[in-house]
Order: sequence, then structure tokens, then C-alpha cells
Amino acid sequence: MTLQPLFKIFLVIFIVVVAAGAYLSFSNKTADAPQQPTGESQIPPQTQEPTSNVTVDSPKPGETITSPVVIKGQARVFENNVSLRVKYADGRHILTDFTTALAPDIGQFGPYETTLFLPKLDNQNVILEVYWGSPKDGSDLDVVSIPLKVASLETTKVKVYFNNDRLDPEAFDCIEVFPVTREMSKTQSVAELAVIELLKGPNTGERAQNYFTSIPAFAVRLNSLKIQKGTAFADFNEWLDYEVAGSCRVQAIRSQIEQTLKQFPSIRNVIISINGRIDDILQP
Repeated sequence: MTLQPLFKIFLVIFIVVVAAGAYLSFSNKTADAPQQPTGESQIPPQTQEPTSNVTVDSPKPGETITSPVVIKGQARVFENNVSLRVKYADGRHILTDFTTALAPDIGQFGPYETTLFLPKLDNQNVILEVYWGSPKDGSDLDVVSIPLKVASLETTKVKVYFNNDRLDPEAFDCIEVFPVTREMSKTQSVAELAVIELLKGPNTGERAQNYFTSIPAFAVRLNSLKIQKGTAFADFNEWLDYEVAGSCRVQAIRSQIEQTLKQFPSIRNVIISINGRIDDILQP
């Protein structure tokens, strides 16, 4: 046998041996390396979808709260409507409210955030429930119950201004509005509290005394309230002037808001806006 064929044979054997050694080395390293979990557990915790369609990030169970309480969470619900209620541990109702989840598309989770002012309470232990209503039968779905403790039972009183056809039977003056007093849980945000109470409209007892509101009685929300150098800047959502017609009603709406805010000595002027717009709102 010549040297050339022998050289080729040795070369082939050498390549095979080197390849086998590299394979064995790689196999050993792979076996020693920690195994990565498979399936959903590979998703970082912060990106995993909740198992319920409603979650509450804040407040936490057992937390001590003050009024107002800010509620934050995630929801994947019908028409993005998130319902909230606060009750005593014995089931007695305190308040109900709603907010909207900002979901990017149908079937996706979106964040929600809302602020609740608490009424006068007779017990510091309350339960917050966040849920959504079944479009089929209205039943409560995915109810999240959060036990909470209110820091204090102290109260504060604010006035809200409404129309009254008994006190002003001829309605000669469109801007004539009359105060009613609401007693609520103590808060530092008294001006904001007063406006939010105004938007709720007269309660059953007040309606029985002929109080009524010119503000549209659906979905009006206060976006923000800022007080600077004696001027209150109150911004509302688009429902404030929805289908509002007539010079008298427009004047009455403005008067209700302005008088409710001007009860506070620090507020001398009021500027009303809708989603930041000032000039083209509340037109007769």
C-alpha cells in the first residue's frame, strides 16, 4: 500500500475522532446546564395574563385607606365596563360606581383607574368589590373582594347646588340655584368631593323636596380640578353638554358648577372646560 492512501485513511480517522470528542463535550455541558422550563412558565411574570378577567392592583387586602381611595387594576370585560361597590362586612351597601378599562382591542386586558370618595361611615371595616356584569342576565362576574380598613370615621360637610321649582316656582332667573348639604368621610380634597357629589344629582330625599339638576344625569365625569391663584379649572368629559339645548339650561349648568366651587373661600373664579376645550362648550 502506498503512503498516499494510508495518509487519507489516517486523516479520515482523525476527523472522526475530533468530531466525536466535540460532540461528547457539548453533550456533557448541555446535561450539566440548568433546564429551561417549557410552556407558559417561560413567560416573565409581569407579562403573564391573569387567570381572572378582573384584577385589582391597588389597594391591597387589609390595607388602611383614607378618602378618596384610588383603585387600579386590569380588566378584560364586555364593552370595557368595570363595576365597583363598597359595602360593610355585614353586607350593607355603601356605594356603587363604574369605570372604563382602556383595553387596546376586544378580548384584551386594559388598565383601569378610578377614585372613590367615601360617604359618612359607621364602621371602619369595609369591603371593596370589583367585577363586571354579564351581558346575558346582568349577574356579577369575576368578583374580586378586597377587605379594607378606613383610617378614620371623621366627617366633613360640603354644599352642592341644584335647581328647585318649589323655591323658585316661576324660574325667572336661570342661574338661581339652591344648596343642599352632604356629609361625607373626611378628606383633604373637599372641592373635588363637592363637584363629584354635584354630578350624582339629588338623592331620593332631595328630589322629594323638589330639587333637580340641569346637568345631564348620565356618565358625566370630572376629568380634573386644579386651583391656581383663586381660580378653579374644572375639566369634564364630553357628556357634560351632550344634547344640552337652550340658553336657560346652559346658564343653570354653569351656575350649579360655579356656586358649588365658590363655597370655598380659596376659589373666586371658575373656568369650565370639556376635555380641555373652553370656547365652544355649553352653547345655547
